[in-house]
Amino acid sequence: MNLAPAGVSLGGAVIGSIILILVLQRWWLKGSKGKGKGDDGGGGRSLKALIPFALGTLYGMLIILCAGGIVAAIAGFALWGANGLGDMALIWGVGGEAPMVSRARQIALTNGGYAIVLIATALIGGAWRWSKKFPRLQVALGVLCGICLGLNGGVAGMMALPLANTVNIAGGWWTGTIL
Repeated sequence: MNLAPAGVSLGGAVIGSIILILVLQRWWLKGSKGKGKGDDGGGGRSLKALIPFALGTLYGMLIILCAGGIVAAIAGFALWGANGLGDMALIWGVGGEAPMVSRARQIALTNGGYAIVLIATALIGGAWRWSKKFPRLQVALGVLCGICLGLNGGVAGMMALPLANTVNIAGGWWTGTIL
């Protein structure tokens, strides 16, 4: 049973881009240049402050590439919601249209790649549950951003190609199936 979403609409890609831009804007404006923390304790303008969001985005791109299962169903539901919200904003908000903007060919994960996605899911779930310093909102926004942009046919979606290949290679190494 294939639970993967059919693709991302322009509205879903806009929602992912809005999340990305707002996170970067907040990082830039709230971070203090030269100090360790911003006005709200956000970590300053250090690039280290963006690591949780970036890792969440990469993870979101990975789970949207999954072909089935519960993880793909959750990612598909999130993408469906983002597509719908973005499409409504484009059509009713500014009078535009919302065509599909998915790339022409889906990137496939191997069985080893799926194993790495499952391990990453367990690690994120464990950190979410047991870590007192885990940046939940940054990671959650990153995951949603990655889900929205992972199937995109543009530049952001092209990040999924080397990511999927890297995960497939790591999975092949981990399962011992690399030839």
